[in-house]
Amino acid sequence: SYGGRVGHRDRRRYAAAAVVGRAIADVVAHGIEDVRTTSETARRRPRITVRIRPSVDAGKQVVTQAHDTLCVMGKCKTLTVNGTPYDVLRLLGKGNGGYSFLVRSQTHPPVLYVLKQIHYGPYDYYQYDDKMQAEIRDYRKLRELGVKLPAMLDIGLGHDRILKEYVDGPTIYELVLADQMQDDYLEQIRRLAKRLAAKRLNINYFPTNFVVEDGVVHYIDFECKPYKDTWDFENWGVKYWSKTPEFLAYVAEHTQRDPQGAGAEG
Repeated sequence: SYGGRVGHRDRRRYAAAAVVGRAIADVVAHGIEDVRTTSETARRRPRITVRIRPSVDAGKQVVTQAHDTLCVMGKCKTLTVNGTPYDVLRLLGKGNGGYSFLVRSQTHPPVLYVLKQIHYGPYDYYQYDDKMQAEIRDYRKLRELGVKLPAMLDIGLGHDRILKEYVDGPTIYELVLADQMQDDYLEQIRRLAKRLAAKRLNINYFPTNFVVEDGVVHYIDFECKPYKDTWDFENWGVKYWSKTPEFLAYVAEHTQRDPQGAGAEG
C-alpha cells in the first residue's frame, strides 16, 4: 500500500520497513488506541515521499498488522472494544480473517471471552469494510438457521474487533490428535452439513473451527459461503476429522513450521 518516489528500489523497501517499525514502536509506547495513522510520520522522513492509494486506509492497516504481531509475540497485554478494556491471556489461533485471543474482562474478572482482531494480510482480497460486514452478515445468517455458534457480544468497528462468547472445550482437531473423537460428534456435523446444503451453504469444515462443550459441537467461526460440493463436508471436511493421510500431512507440515501454533483455534 505504500510506494516511495525515490530513485532506487531498495530505498523504497527500506521506507516501507521503516514505516512498519515506527508503527510497532508507537504501539509499544502508547497502545493501539492512541495510534491513528503512520502516514504523517512516514511523510516527515527526509528525502522520502510516501504515497498512499486512496482506496486503502494504509496507515490503519499497517498499525493493525503491527499490533497483531505484538500480540502474537506476547507483548500485547490489553485490548479494548468500544472503550471497554480486556486483559489478553493468550493467543488462541490465527485464521484467514484474523487473530483470536482469549481475554478476560477487567470489569468482571471471572468472565472469559474471545476477542477477534481482524487481520489485513498482503494477499487480502477483501476491501476494508468487507471483512467486518461479512462477519456480521454470516453470523446473523447462521444464527437464523440454528447453527450452534458462540454469541457475538460486541463489535468494535473503529478497530475491527469482535467480542465473542468463549466456548470452553477442546477443538475437533485436538480430539482427533488425541484419539478422543466420538462417533456422535461426526453425526452432529453430518446433520448440520445436510441442513446447510439444503440451504445451499457451506461453512469452513476444518476441525480447528469446531469446539466440543458438554458433548455439543459448536462452530466457532462465522464464515459461510455459497454451496459448492467440492467444499462440502463429505467431499472435503471429513478428510480432516480423523487421522487420514491428509490430516497427518497437515499436522506434520504445521508442527514443523510452528510447533506451538499447530491446531490452534482460528
